[in-house]
Amino acid sequence: MAPTIETVTLQTDVLVVGSGAAGMASALAAAEDGARVILADRSLIGRSGAAIMAQMTVAASLGSEGTDDWTHHLADTLTAGRGLCDAPLARLVCERGPAEIRQLDA
Repeated sequence: MAPTIETVTLQTDVLVVGSGAAGMASALAAAEDGARVILADRSLIGRSGAAIMAQMTVAASLGSEGTDDWTHHLADTLTAGRGLCDAPLARLVCERGPAEIRQLDA
C-alpha cells in the first residue's frame, strides 16, 4: 500500500524555489516590495544552491581585514578581466556586493 501524502494549500504572491544566494536575494527583494513570499527548498534554507556548491566562495571586499576596500577589488577585477569587463557593471558589483553579502548572511 502506498503511503498517504498530506496536501497543504498555501497562498502567496511570490513563490521562490531554491534558497541559494539568488533565491534568497529574490525572496528578500520581493518581500521588501510588499509581496507575500514563500521560499521553498528541498534542503536547508540558505544551505543549498550554486553558492554552496562553490564552497561559499565569493569575492568581495568586506573591509574586515585592514585597509580592504571595494575600490581595490574593482581595480583587481578590471586588471584580471584584461579589458573584457563591463567597467560600470564591475563597479556596481564591487561597490554593492559587500552589503548584499552581509544582508544574505543576516
